[in-house]
Amino acid sequence: PGPVSPALLIINLGGKIIYILDQRLRVQDENDDKTQRVMNDIVGTMFNKAFLGALLRQQDLYSHRALRTVLTRIAHASIMRLNPLYDLMAMAFKNQIVLSPRPQDLLLITFNHTDTIKELVKDNPSLVNQISEAQRQLIEEKVYTPLSDGEFHLIRHTLLVLFQDMQIRVSIFLKEKIQNPNGHFVVQTSGPVPYGFEVPGLISTELAPIAGEFDEGGSPTEGPGNKGGGLLAMMDEL
Repeated sequence: PGPVSPALLIINLGGKIIYILDQRLRVQDENDDKTQRVMNDIVGTMFNKAFLGALLRQQDLYSHRALRTVLTRIAHASIMRLNPLYDLMAMAFKNQIVLSPRPQDLLLITFNHTDTIKELVKDNPSLVNQISEAQRQLIEEKVYTPLSDGEFHLIRHTLLVLFQDMQIRVSIFLKEKIQNPNGHFVVQTSGPVPYGFEVPGLISTELAPIAGEFDEGGSPTEGPGNKGGGLLAMMDEL
């Protein structure tokens, strides 16, 4: 068993399918009703309560072949050819994982996808409720919220291992110089640190109290065991 529920992969990769499908249908000048029907059908399949519940209970990490199969069934092969797009979606998600400041940000990436999908089907209250229920399950059903920092690190590491051999060059990534010609992503070494963290290498200059003897009132004594006062006086003179 692995630490990553397949739901995390399906929601994020599936979200990218929906983005691409939405753009393709609009470019093809499909009428709004047909576009919305296709979108509703796919979103309804992806966020089906029984399907998502099974994914959340399953803890074996899917292979790329299994992910392709599941996502193809979600997207319906008759509507769009998924195989050529799988690598693109995987590289886009890999880039988000690599650039996430904290492992916990994987949840923020996931909720960003679900919120965007909500907007695409906002006129269908039933689907909006399905997506909201999926978000609730991720937060409240003891899936990811209770995990420690170390467990989130393990999830991020597991995902990076899954995608490590995928080094497909993506034209838009190359153009924006966030990917090198060899397929590796560019990782910035500057910028803000994650919330709750400090810049590595900071040195504190505060002096720690010098141990010595204290009287009953808690004041330092002048006995031979306490040289703190003399040392501090010497430092003041320097």
